[in-house]
Amino acid sequence: MRPALFAVLVVPYAVELDGAVAYAVFRPATGRDRAWHALSAEGLRGMSPLDAARWRAWRMAGVPRDAAYLTLDSRASIPEPDAPAGLPEHAFAVRVCADEVRPPPGQLEHSWVTYEIADRMLHCQADRNALWELRRRLGHPASCC
Repeated sequence: MRPALFAVLVVPYAVELDGAVAYAVFRPATGRDRAWHALSAEGLRGMSPLDAARWRAWRMAGVPRDAAYLTLDSRASIPEPDAPAGLPEHAFAVRVCADEVRPPPGQLEHSWVTYEIADRMLHCQADRNALWELRRRLGHPASCC
């Protein structure tokens, strides 16, 4: 197996008719680790971070390949035994219609929630950082608490 060169994080979001924004969060459908996360995966040689984000979001959640992606400034380092400094993680957001997100049955569960609920549900700080940045980029003020 080829080693990963980087990781990607993708936060799907939908703008509802009333202008409210909903964010998709995901967790494994089975297993012991049932924590909520954004979509994440490794990128491989020959893939750009955006290409990896598009491909993984399509494979993991059915996100249309032509959906509009936004590159986020949020960065993290993912622990990796073969990379002492960790894998650099590139964050993205993707705007979709809520019914376009369709993970393969039995693999992932997902839920559409408000920013406040997503911020409480997400397990990883890197996911919450990307969510916070996306909310700011969409024109919502930072919350103090």
